[in-house]
Amino acid sequence: METYAKALDEDYKTICANLMIREDYPAVSKLDRGTAISRLDVFTKALVCGVEGCSKLFASGGSIKNHYETVHGIKAPTQYNIVAVQHLDKNHHKVFFCVIPPSDIPIPSLENDWIAELDSEIRDTMQEVNLEAINPQYINALLKKTQWMEHVHGHKPAELQSLVALPTADEIPILREVVMYIVDISMNMTNHAQLILL
Repeated sequence: METYAKALDEDYKTICANLMIREDYPAVSKLDRGTAISRLDVFTKALVCGVEGCSKLFASGGSIKNHYETVHGIKAPTQYNIVAVQHLDKNHHKVFFCVIPPSDIPIPSLENDWIAELDSEIRDTMQEVNLEAINPQYINALLKKTQWMEHVHGHKPAELQSLVALPTADEIPILREVVMYIVDISMNMTNHAQLILL
């Protein structure tokens, strides 16, 4: 098995060399402050620490203020540097690095109002969803993201409510029997599958 894996590794390296592509990810330090990498998302609202030698990146005003106070022991400034950033993937290489964005992507201005707006957006997105909200106009971040408002626009509220209401006692009388039948069949199939695998 080890010989087979080694042969596959050699084949992979040969293919990468023939196609002139990297066989590993570049170091983030080499990508930092370079030109944005094509086809990777460019995030234009990152905040960078202004303390010399730090340059740590943050997504919100609250987190960078906390960084200034706890790490550097100083009060956060009133103005921040906004930079464009990218990351290679959302797994092992999710560390952000600063980039020079393409000319067609605008960078936000350095206004405190923008910082407050960003913090507000993050709070709205991260807040717990109150499943028992009694305000009928309450719309959470998930509903906004799924564009729920566009799907239900033009439909009568009573019609929409009927689609999610509990069935009445006389509605779909055999539903329970059908569900139990499906569960029984599934359990029998699972038992047979275990016997076959054994």
